[in-house]
Amino acid sequence: MSSITRPTWIGQCQVRVHPGHDIPWAGNAQDGRSYVVIQADTQNEFEAALLTSLEELHLDLTGLEEVEPLLQHFARQGMSRPLVELAQQLNDDNRVVFGRFEPVNRGPLQAGNAETIDTQCRQESDSSITHLPPPPLGSEVEWGSLLQSDAEPLWAIVDGVNWPEIQSLLSEHLPPHACLYSTQDVQSQAIAPWLVRLEPDNPITYIVQARPQDSHALILFQSQSQLKALRDHFRLFTLVWTPADEQAPIYFRFYDPRVLTDLFSALDPWKQTRFCAPVSAFYVPLSPWLRVPEWAKLDQPLPLTAAFRL
Repeated sequence: MSSITRPTWIGQCQVRVHPGHDIPWAGNAQDGRSYVVIQADTQNEFEAALLTSLEELHLDLTGLEEVEPLLQHFARQGMSRPLVELAQQLNDDNRVVFGRFEPVNRGPLQAGNAETIDTQCRQESDSSITHLPPPPLGSEVEWGSLLQSDAEPLWAIVDGVNWPEIQSLLSEHLPPHACLYSTQDVQSQAIAPWLVRLEPDNPITYIVQARPQDSHALILFQSQSQLKALRDHFRLFTLVWTPADEQAPIYFRFYDPRVLTDLFSALDPWKQTRFCAPVSAFYVPLSPWLRVPEWAKLDQPLPLTAAFRL
Protein backbone atom coordinates (compact mmCIF):
# COMPACT_ATOMS: atom_id res chain seq x y z
CA MET A 1 0.00 0.00 0.00
CA SER A 2 1.33 3.46 -0.82
CA SER A 3 2.46 5.76 1.97
CA ILE A 4 0.04 8.35 0.58
CA THR A 5 -2.97 6.48 1.91
CA ARG A 6 -1.39 4.46 4.73
CA PRO A 7 -2.32 5.67 8.24
CA THR A 8 0.33 7.02 10.59
CA TRP A 9 0.28 5.91 14.23
CA ILE A 10 2.07 7.44 17.18
CA GLY A 11 3.09 6.22 20.60
CA GLN A 12 5.45 7.17 23.40
CA CYS A 13 7.78 4.31 24.28
CA GLN A 14 10.20 3.67 27.12
CA VAL A 15 13.16 1.44 26.36
CA ARG A 16 16.19 -0.11 28.05
CA VAL A 17 19.59 -0.69 26.45
CA HIS A 18 20.67 -4.31 25.95
CA PRO A 19 23.54 -5.21 28.33
CA GLY A 20 26.93 -4.54 26.79
CA HIS A 21 25.70 -2.08 24.13
CA ASP A 22 26.30 1.65 23.87
CA ILE A 23 23.73 4.05 25.33
CA PRO A 24 22.20 6.05 22.42
CA TRP A 25 21.32 9.11 24.54
CA ALA A 26 23.18 11.52 26.80
CA GLY A 27 24.15 10.39 30.30
CA ASN A 28 24.50 6.98 31.90
CA ALA A 29 20.83 6.10 32.38
CA GLN A 30 19.99 2.68 31.00
CA ASP A 31 16.41 3.76 30.19
CA GLY A 32 15.22 6.27 27.63
CA ARG A 33 11.95 7.60 26.31
CA SER A 34 10.87 8.85 22.88
CA TYR A 35 7.89 9.38 20.62
CA VAL A 36 7.75 7.04 17.65
CA VAL A 37 5.65 7.34 14.48
CA ILE A 38 4.96 4.31 12.33
CA GLN A 39 3.02 3.66 9.14
CA ALA A 40 0.59 0.91 10.07
CA ASP A 41 -3.00 -0.14 9.47
CA THR A 42 -3.66 -1.40 13.02
CA GLN A 43 -2.29 -1.11 16.53
CA ASN A 44 -1.08 -4.73 16.27
CA GLU A 45 0.97 -3.81 13.21
CA PHE A 46 2.29 -0.69 14.97
CA GLU A 47 3.51 -2.75 17.93
CA ALA A 48 5.06 -5.48 15.78
CA ALA A 49 6.99 -2.93 13.73
CA LEU A 50 8.10 -1.15 16.89
CA LEU A 51 9.46 -4.37 18.44
CA THR A 52 11.34 -5.25 15.26
CA SER A 53 12.90 -1.80 15.01
CA LEU A 54 13.91 -1.72 18.68
CA GLU A 55 15.54 -5.15 18.38
CA GLU A 56 17.69 -3.81 15.54
CA LEU A 57 18.71 -0.89 17.79
CA HIS A 58 19.56 -3.27 20.69
CA LEU A 59 16.79 -1.84 22.85
CA ASP A 60 14.12 -3.58 24.94
CA LEU A 61 10.64 -2.09 25.21
CA THR A 62 9.68 -1.58 28.86
CA GLY A 63 6.62 0.63 28.47
CA LEU A 64 4.25 2.09 25.91
CA GLU A 65 1.58 4.80 26.14
CA GLU A 66 -0.57 7.13 24.03
CA VAL A 67 -0.82 4.69 21.11
CA GLU A 68 -3.28 6.09 18.58
CA PRO A 69 -3.52 7.33 14.98
CA LEU A 70 -1.52 10.53 14.60
CA LEU A 71 -4.53 12.46 13.31
CA GLN A 72 -6.51 11.37 16.36
CA HIS A 73 -3.62 12.54 18.55
CA PHE A 74 -3.68 15.96 16.85
CA ALA A 75 -7.47 16.15 17.20
CA ARG A 76 -7.13 15.49 20.92
CA GLN A 77 -4.08 17.60 21.75
CA GLY A 78 -3.69 20.01 18.81
CA MET A 79 -1.03 20.14 16.12
CA SER A 80 2.58 19.83 17.26
CA ARG A 81 5.36 21.00 14.99
CA PRO A 82 7.97 18.47 16.22
CA LEU A 83 5.53 15.61 15.64
CA VAL A 84 4.58 16.94 12.21
CA GLU A 85 8.26 17.07 11.29
CA LEU A 86 8.73 13.56 12.66
CA ALA A 87 5.88 12.24 10.50
CA GLN A 88 7.29 13.97 7.42
CA GLN A 89 10.30 11.64 7.61
CA LEU A 90 8.09 8.62 6.96
CA ASN A 91 8.03 7.04 3.52
CA ASP A 92 7.60 3.63 1.91
CA ASP A 93 11.17 2.66 2.81
CA ASN A 94 11.21 4.23 6.28
CA ARG A 95 8.01 3.34 8.13
CA VAL A 96 9.35 3.64 11.69
CA VAL A 97 10.79 6.98 12.88
CA PHE A 98 11.85 7.76 16.44
CA GLY A 99 12.12 11.20 17.97
CA ARG A 100 15.09 12.13 20.11
CA PHE A 101 15.51 9.75 23.05
CA GLU A 102 15.63 11.37 26.46
CA PRO A 103 17.14 9.58 29.49
CA VAL A 104 14.70 8.60 32.23
CA ASN A 105 14.98 7.02 35.65
CA ARG A 106 14.74 3.27 35.75
CA GLY A 107 11.18 2.06 36.15
CA PRO A 108 7.80 2.13 34.40
CA LEU A 109 6.31 5.12 32.66
CA GLN A 110 4.70 7.50 35.14
CA ALA A 111 2.25 9.50 33.02
CA GLY A 112 -0.76 8.41 31.07
CA ASN A 113 -1.98 4.86 30.63
CA ALA A 114 1.39 3.10 30.53
CA GLU A 115 1.46 -0.55 29.65
CA THR A 116 3.95 -3.30 28.85
CA ILE A 117 3.52 -4.27 25.23
CA ASP A 118 1.65 -7.49 24.57
CA THR A 119 2.66 -9.24 21.36
CA GLN A 120 -0.59 -11.21 21.22
CA CYS A 121 -3.40 -10.03 18.98
CA ARG A 122 -5.51 -7.11 20.22
CA GLN A 123 -8.63 -5.45 19.04
CA GLU A 124 -7.92 -2.91 16.32
CA SER A 125 -8.15 0.68 17.46
CA ASP A 126 -11.16 2.47 16.02
CA SER A 127 -10.45 5.74 14.25
CA SER A 128 -12.60 7.67 11.80
CA ILE A 129 -9.75 9.93 10.56
CA THR A 130 -7.10 7.83 8.84
CA HIS A 131 -7.51 7.98 5.06
CA LEU A 132 -7.68 10.69 2.42
CA PRO A 133 -11.21 11.23 1.05
CA PRO A 134 -11.90 10.73 -2.69
CA PRO A 135 -10.62 13.44 -5.07
CA PRO A 136 -13.00 16.43 -5.35
CA LEU A 137 -14.91 17.33 -8.46
CA GLY A 138 -16.02 20.68 -9.84
CA SER A 139 -19.66 21.66 -9.53
CA GLU A 140 -21.82 24.73 -9.10
CA VAL A 141 -23.26 25.60 -5.74
CA GLU A 142 -27.02 25.24 -5.68
CA TRP A 143 -28.12 27.41 -2.77
CA GLY A 144 -31.60 25.96 -2.74
CA SER A 145 -30.42 22.39 -2.23
CA LEU A 146 -27.82 23.40 0.34
CA LEU A 147 -30.40 25.23 2.45
CA GLN A 148 -33.10 22.56 2.35
CA SER A 149 -34.30 21.41 5.75
CA ASP A 150 -32.95 17.90 5.22
CA ALA A 151 -29.57 19.07 3.91
CA GLU A 152 -26.43 18.98 6.01
CA PRO A 153 -25.96 22.32 7.85
CA LEU A 154 -24.25 25.01 5.80
CA TRP A 155 -21.53 27.18 7.33
CA ALA A 156 -19.30 30.05 6.26
CA ILE A 157 -15.97 31.33 7.48
CA VAL A 158 -15.96 35.04 6.70
CA ASP A 159 -12.77 37.07 6.42
CA GLY A 160 -13.05 40.34 8.33
CA VAL A 161 -10.17 41.78 6.29
CA ASN A 162 -12.05 41.38 3.01
CA TRP A 163 -15.48 42.10 4.50
CA PRO A 164 -15.06 44.82 7.15
CA GLU A 165 -18.81 45.18 7.76
CA ILE A 166 -19.37 41.55 8.71
CA GLN A 167 -19.06 42.08 12.47
CA SER A 168 -21.84 44.68 12.55
CA LEU A 169 -24.03 42.53 10.27
CA LEU A 170 -23.63 39.58 12.61
CA SER A 171 -24.52 41.74 15.58
CA GLU A 172 -27.63 42.96 13.78
CA HIS A 173 -29.00 39.64 12.50
CA LEU A 174 -27.58 37.32 15.20
CA PRO A 175 -27.09 34.03 13.37
CA PRO A 176 -25.17 31.35 15.29
CA HIS A 177 -21.60 32.63 14.98
CA ALA A 178 -18.24 32.83 16.72
CA CYS A 179 -14.95 34.62 16.22
CA LEU A 180 -12.00 32.34 15.47
CA TYR A 181 -9.73 34.66 17.46
CA SER A 182 -9.87 34.64 21.24
CA THR A 183 -9.08 38.34 21.57
CA GLN A 184 -11.63 40.78 22.96
CA ASP A 185 -9.86 43.73 21.36
CA VAL A 186 -12.28 45.53 19.03
CA GLN A 187 -9.67 46.38 16.42
CA SER A 188 -8.40 42.79 16.30
CA GLN A 189 -11.91 41.40 16.01
CA ALA A 190 -12.59 43.77 13.12
CA ILE A 191 -10.06 41.87 10.96
CA ALA A 192 -10.75 38.44 12.44
CA PRO A 193 -12.33 35.41 10.73
CA TRP A 194 -15.91 34.65 11.75
CA LEU A 195 -17.57 31.24 11.76
CA VAL A 196 -21.25 31.59 10.79
CA ARG A 197 -24.12 29.11 10.53
CA LEU A 198 -26.17 29.95 7.42
CA GLU A 199 -29.84 29.29 8.16
CA PRO A 200 -32.61 29.64 5.54
CA ASP A 201 -34.67 32.08 7.60
CA ASN A 202 -31.86 34.43 8.64
CA PRO A 203 -31.18 37.55 6.51
CA ILE A 204 -27.43 37.05 6.87
CA THR A 205 -27.71 34.02 4.57
CA TYR A 206 -29.04 36.15 1.71
CA ILE A 207 -26.49 38.87 2.41
CA VAL A 208 -23.77 36.23 2.06
CA GLN A 209 -25.30 35.01 -1.22
CA ALA A 210 -25.23 38.54 -2.61
CA ARG A 211 -21.59 39.13 -1.70
CA PRO A 212 -19.45 39.47 -4.89
CA GLN A 213 -17.31 36.38 -5.34
CA ASP A 214 -14.28 38.38 -6.43
CA SER A 215 -14.20 40.01 -2.98
CA HIS A 216 -12.65 36.77 -1.67
CA ALA A 217 -14.53 37.34 1.56
CA LEU A 218 -15.55 33.81 2.56
CA ILE A 219 -15.55 30.08 2.06
CA LEU A 220 -18.54 27.77 2.56
CA PHE A 221 -18.67 24.24 3.92
CA GLN A 222 -21.11 21.64 5.18
CA SER A 223 -20.74 19.93 8.54
CA GLN A 224 -22.81 18.14 11.16
CA SER A 225 -20.53 19.38 13.95
CA GLN A 226 -21.66 21.97 16.46
CA LEU A 227 -20.48 25.59 16.60
CA LYS A 228 -18.04 25.10 19.48
CA ALA A 229 -16.48 21.99 17.97
CA LEU A 230 -15.99 23.73 14.61
CA ARG A 231 -14.49 26.79 16.26
CA ASP A 232 -12.08 24.63 18.26
CA HIS A 233 -11.10 22.78 15.10
CA PHE A 234 -10.47 25.74 12.82
CA ARG A 235 -8.67 27.74 15.51
CA LEU A 236 -5.88 25.16 15.24
CA PHE A 237 -5.07 26.46 11.75
CA THR A 238 -5.15 30.23 12.27
CA LEU A 239 -1.40 30.27 13.03
CA VAL A 240 1.41 28.52 11.16
CA TRP A 241 5.18 28.32 11.39
CA THR A 242 7.31 29.44 8.45
CA PRO A 243 11.01 29.00 7.65
CA ALA A 244 11.42 32.77 7.96
CA ASP A 245 11.16 32.59 11.77
CA GLU A 246 10.86 29.20 13.44
CA GLN A 247 10.20 30.82 16.83
CA ALA A 248 7.25 33.00 15.87
CA PRO A 249 4.17 31.64 14.05
CA ILE A 250 2.23 33.95 11.75
CA TYR A 251 -1.48 34.37 11.09
CA PHE A 252 -2.73 32.06 8.34
CA ARG A 253 -5.80 33.20 6.39
CA PHE A 254 -6.88 29.82 5.01
CA TYR A 255 -10.44 31.18 4.75
CA ASP A 256 -9.47 33.37 1.78
CA PRO A 257 -10.59 31.25 -1.23
CA ARG A 258 -7.31 31.93 -3.03
CA VAL A 259 -5.40 30.53 -0.08
CA LEU A 260 -7.64 27.52 0.46
CA THR A 261 -7.19 26.19 -3.07
CA ASP A 262 -3.41 26.56 -2.83
CA LEU A 263 -3.55 24.91 0.59
CA PHE A 264 -5.06 21.73 -0.81
CA SER A 265 -2.48 21.68 -3.58
CA ALA A 266 0.40 21.99 -1.12
CA LEU A 267 -0.61 19.85 1.86
CA ASP A 268 0.38 16.22 2.30
CA PRO A 269 -2.67 13.94 2.06
CA TRP A 270 -2.74 13.13 5.79
CA LYS A 271 -2.71 16.86 6.58
CA GLN A 272 -5.58 17.43 4.16
CA THR A 273 -7.50 14.73 5.99
CA ARG A 274 -6.78 16.36 9.34
CA PHE A 275 -7.89 19.78 8.08
CA CYS A 276 -11.13 18.35 6.66
CA ALA A 277 -11.93 16.17 9.66
CA PRO A 278 -15.35 17.71 10.57
CA VAL A 279 -16.23 18.85 7.03
CA SER A 280 -18.09 16.89 4.36
CA ALA A 281 -17.61 19.46 1.55
CA PHE A 282 -16.05 22.87 0.99
CA TYR A 283 -17.50 25.34 -1.54
CA VAL A 284 -15.04 27.88 -2.88
CA PRO A 285 -16.24 30.97 -4.80
CA LEU A 286 -14.42 31.33 -8.13
CA SER A 287 -12.84 34.54 -9.34
CA PRO A 288 -10.31 35.57 -12.00
CA TRP A 289 -7.65 35.73 -9.26
CA LEU A 290 -8.17 32.19 -8.01
CA ARG A 291 -6.03 29.38 -9.35
CA VAL A 292 -8.15 26.28 -9.89
CA PRO A 293 -6.01 23.22 -9.10
CA GLU A 294 -5.58 20.56 -11.78
CA TRP A 295 -7.11 17.94 -9.49
CA ALA A 296 -10.41 19.90 -9.42
CA LYS A 297 -11.15 18.16 -12.73
CA LEU A 298 -13.40 20.84 -14.17
CA ASP A 299 -14.80 19.20 -17.30
CA GLN A 300 -16.17 22.41 -18.80
CA PRO A 301 -15.72 26.18 -18.36
CA LEU A 302 -17.69 27.58 -15.44
CA PRO A 303 -19.11 31.10 -15.15
CA LEU A 304 -17.71 33.35 -12.45
CA THR A 305 -20.93 32.91 -10.51
CA ALA A 306 -20.04 29.26 -10.00
CA ALA A 307 -17.96 27.60 -7.36
CA PHE A 308 -16.12 24.34 -7.25
CA ARG A 309 -16.57 21.73 -4.57
CA LEU A 310 -13.70 20.39 -2.48
